[in-house]
Amino acid sequence: MNNCHQLQLGASGLAFDPLTGDSFTLNETGVSLLQSIMTHNGCVENAASLLAEEFGISPQSAHNDTVDFVSRLHAFGIL
Repeated sequence: MNNCHQLQLGASGLAFDPLTGDSFTLNETGVSLLQSIMTHNGCVENAASLLAEEFGISPQSAHNDTVDFVSRLHAFGIL
């Protein structure tokens, strides 16, 4: 189930799913990644590339962090 497109994401990091009523809070990196994933239809490569640029980290670290984040989103039923 892909709930990602239904999420409402606030600037403070609050994410809300209006269909389930679930909400959770993300840090700055999580907000950036989720916005990128939502914008690029779940493309890990694009999200990792933008993460590396935005936060000045290595492409490999960005890729690893993005893959981990996406796996957690799947585990919570968000993606």
